[in-house]
Amino acid sequence: MSEIQNINLHQANYSAPAKKSKKSKNKNKAQETQSQPKDKVELSGKKDKEVSQTEPQEKELRLSPFVENATEPVVTEFSINKLTRGKSGETTTINIIHTNDLHGKLTPGKGKGGMAYVGGKIEELKKENPNYLLADGGDISYAPPYSDRNRFNPMPEIMNDLGYHVMNAGNHEFQWEHKQYGGHTGNPNPDLIDNYKELTEALKFPMVCANAVDSKTGERPDYVTPYIIQKVGDINVGVIGVVTDELATQAHPQVGDGWKILNPADTMNKFIPEMKAKGADIIVGIAHDDLKANQNTIRNTHGIDIMLGGHDHQKTDVPISVKNADGQEVPLVEAGAYGAMVGKLEVEIDPSSKKIRNITSTLYPINSDSVKPDKEVESIIANWKGK
Repeated sequence: MSEIQNINLHQANYSAPAKKSKKSKNKNKAQETQSQPKDKVELSGKKDKEVSQTEPQEKELRLSPFVENATEPVVTEFSINKLTRGKSGETTTINIIHTNDLHGKLTPGKGKGGMAYVGGKIEELKKENPNYLLADGGDISYAPPYSDRNRFNPMPEIMNDLGYHVMNAGNHEFQWEHKQYGGHTGNPNPDLIDNYKELTEALKFPMVCANAVDSKTGERPDYVTPYIIQKVGDINVGVIGVVTDELATQAHPQVGDGWKILNPADTMNKFIPEMKAKGADIIVGIAHDDLKANQNTIRNTHGIDIMLGGHDHQKTDVPISVKNADGQEVPLVEAGAYGAMVGKLEVEIDPSSKKIRNITSTLYPINSDSVKPDKEVESIIANWKGK
């Protein structure tokens, strides 16, 4: 394993240039789970977003790009809160295992990634600590040939087998048409909301998305879950998700029809107090948007402790430190794309105050020559190859 880097969060404040997006706005889970009842939410348009959120000028520092040939885990250890240990010196540690932008990449590319190998690493990490949360940042689909041909399948079956607890909806979870799939060159007549529902029914764990509502009514469909509270050991972990408002792509300009995407920080600020009132000890956000946007969401959100990212396929060798609206340092992490990396956060928590004391972040490269594949996932992939 690589040498651990001891980083003071104040020294690791990165603002990475956002990856160019192909989006076009104009075309443009033993462990207990609680989910929030759905209700009407006041709409917040782009103009409100620009007014309510500030973007302070920061020195631009270069963030490590996605490293295709990485062979060693990248480990970073830092202190979140300068807390003194209690008389007993006890701590509670939970692990958060995270992926994002898997894009249905079932088999390795140049020896990197592949869902059987991702599954193998996840199963290995799960054995390290029984108190873990397994989460994904969204975009599990949209990659040829299998997910493309079979819409989001077989990713739900794979993720169910691996025991994911929660995923966030990415923009590509809004991608596929219900019943009538026309493919990239077809002429589909989509009912995108019904398709979102079909995906939630295929998953044996919640898909969260707090800021997506029906564009006509302003209400959240009853199958859209804004957040969960997951029991992890002795810690109640609240997980809330938000998605980019750039749902459409040039290839699929109709994606997003029927949906209204609310301001992410405003939405989190609405639900986080409710999550804490229901017993959440720490709050983990999952934001499917580019790094710059996710940093801005953190700055304008109260009560958030950790943010998992996605969407722009970045790899945060060193977690990006951002102060939330309360002035608390919040780490933002992202694990590349296409299953080339699996991330793990070891979160050390004071058992009495339930405050985070330390976090160790590790990114594991998924190389087919060094990671043992998961046999169950291999079997699922083999079965779908014939469909």
